[in-house]
Amino acid sequence: HTTAKVHIDKGNTGFRITRIELQTEARVSGIPEETFQEIAEATKEGCPVSQALEAVPIELTAKLVA
Repeated sequence: HTTAKVHIDKGNTGFRITRIELQTEARVSGIPEETFQEIAEATKEGCPVSQALEAVPIELTAKLVA
């Protein structure tokens, strides 16, 4: 399950995305928290949307559900 909060500010030239907060939870058996965090971060970095919005800070919070 993943949710995204997109922060938008209005400037002189119109609206712009200033930050994106991603929160994801996953139930994955057999992997430690550290491995899960590494996979989540690599997924964020390799995501085509993340790459398209490279100028926008994207914060990821990943939670491994036991």
